[in-house]
Amino acid sequence: MSLAALIGEDVITVQRQTASKDSSGGVARTWTDTYVDVPCRVEDASASAMQIYAMRQMVVTHRLFTQQSGIGMKDRIKTSDGRTLVVEDALKRRGIGGMETFYVVMAGELRAGS
Repeated sequence: MSLAALIGEDVITVQRQTASKDSSGGVARTWTDTYVDVPCRVEDASASAMQIYAMRQMVVTHRLFTQQSGIGMKDRIKTSDGRTLVVEDALKRRGIGGMETFYVVMAGELRAGS
C-alpha cells in the first residue's frame, strides 16, 4: 500500500489569513483558500503531544498527515466533516527506504464561536 493511500482518508482545505484596508482605513482580515481538496489523515493528538505543546503555550488537539508542502503556522484548516483547526506546527518527515516525504501538522480545534 502506498503512502498516499494511507494518508488519503480525508480531504482538507487550507486557508491563509490576508489583510487589506477597509473603507474607513482600518484593517479587514479575510481567509483565503490556499490549498483545496488536500488528501490527508486527521487523528486526535496524543496526550503526551498535547502536554508538550501546552508547555510551549500552544493548544494542540489533532495531528494531520499529508504530502502537501507549504502549510504554515496559524493557517486554518477546514476538514470535510466540518471541523476548523488552526495550525500550530508543521514538521517535515523525510522519506527513507523508498517511502515518500510527508508532513505532520499539529493543530488545535476552534470551537463554535471562537
